[in-house]
Amino acid sequence: MVLLSKVISISGTISLKQLSLDDTEEFFNLVRANKDDLRLWIQWIDKCETLEGTKAFIQKNLEFPEKNPDASKQLVQFGIWENGVLVGGFMIEENKTNHSAQFGFWKGSISAEKGLITKICVKLITRMFKSTQFNRIEIHCAPENKRSCNIAIGLGFQFEGVLREVELLYDHYVNHNVYSVLRREWSNRLEQYDKKFT
Repeated sequence: MVLLSKVISISGTISLKQLSLDDTEEFFNLVRANKDDLRLWIQWIDKCETLEGTKAFIQKNLEFPEKNPDASKQLVQFGIWENGVLVGGFMIEENKTNHSAQFGFWKGSISAEKGLITKICVKLITRMFKSTQFNRIEIHCAPENKRSCNIAIGLGFQFEGVLREVELLYDHYVNHNVYSVLRREWSNRLEQYDKKFT
């Protein structure tokens, strides 16, 4: 996988770290504390109802790249650490064939950092476009998930359209709004974000 590293520093107090089995209990507790909100938008929440289920979820995500190194798509689940405390999750799915990636993210109520997800996205997108061959970053989210939609819009991503009933979320199908930004477009916004987040 061409993605950066297992630990990514965002700022002096914020970092992303690939989830490991050592994080099982902390991740389980965070998901459990925010279950009602997360379950509205995220498909895998019920897999983490027990410590054993949470461990299996993390293990499966760790094993896939190792067992399928030549797969055209690779996914990494990161934890978001704020002042050494796990406060959320960040997913990056890489499409090696098309030099693109898709972001997914969530933040628990424990986080005190305003604009946390936006700050992470700015740093990651900048790093990925500067130091790798990525040409396109996408964010997919349900139209009703206003917080995620507003993050994509605030980042200057272009709204491309709606994937109709693309995800089975427990007992119902949901649409996804598709937002994207290209490498050549991001460079025009970089100075603005550098001033805001550095």
